[in-house]
Amino acid sequence: MNSNAPHPWRDMMAYIPFNQELGIEFVHVDGLNCALRLPYRDALASDLHTQSMHGGALAALADNTFGFAVFRRLTTHRAFATLDLRIDYMRPSLPSVAVTCVGCCHEVSEQFAFVRGYLYDDAPDRPIATAVGVFIFTSGLLANAPETLHDVTV
Repeated sequence: MNSNAPHPWRDMMAYIPFNQELGIEFVHVDGLNCALRLPYRDALASDLHTQSMHGGALAALADNTFGFAVFRRLTTHRAFATLDLRIDYMRPSLPSVAVTCVGCCHEVSEQFAFVRGYLYDDAPDRPIATAVGVFIFTSGLLANAPETLHDVTV
């Protein structure tokens, strides 16, 4: 994980062991945008011949990025789950290159949060995929959530 990430965001990333296993890192949090990066390693390749990132690893990156974008919009840390995640892949990632996902939670209602974003490898204006997600709020507050997730900038 990126060492310059603010403490609350590091805590939240540590709260999800799957993110640690994948090696997901924070890139930045700015306004409503949240960006996370997935460094390349052979274990995440679709096959070792092409050395492009596996679609499942990219979906996990998008889901996590979008989840953090939802947290960015909340004033209380409500629990939520991914209801729908659609990823439109346009091309494979470049061989052996990290992939970044940028997500923006553009709407929050009583029951749902709506997020859109894109994934890229070498340049943001040359995306690998675009994505949209819908998250549904579940009952109660999120246990052990840092208090200041929406107030930080990386």
